[in-house]
Amino acid sequence: RIIFEFGTSRNDYFLSYNNIDVILDTFPYPGGTTTCESLFMGTPVITMQGNSFISRNSANILKNSNLDDFIAKDKKEYLKLAKNFKKNFDSKYVNKEKIRDNFLKSSIMDSNNFSEDFKFKIRSAWREFCNE
Repeated sequence: RIIFEFGTSRNDYFLSYNNIDVILDTFPYPGGTTTCESLFMGTPVITMQGNSFISRNSANILKNSNLDDFIAKDKKEYLKLAKNFKKNFDSKYVNKEKIRDNFLKSSIMDSNNFSEDFKFKIRSAWREFCNE
């Protein structure tokens, strides 16, 4: 069943994830923020890995969250994962807490590491600029 919701508050938007079994990611332009929000709320995302940087966005998020099983290599596999979701994943991902925990432990959520890496790259770029 597909449910469309419009005009809800941010809080209600997040609460609606409690009614969702799985997110079927779009392609060739997948989610980014919505993929992160879904995983944060414990809702798995099935995506199809594309051939460009942007088309691999959700796949990269899922890989960093150790949720590789939700990444399809092509349309045929995507449909198979979606059609057999309950059978394939219920035993492996019994509850939303596991999905959320995987995401929260991922490098995506490691703000200290991100800020240190970002600081290093900014300083490196500045040094390179100054030496030109």
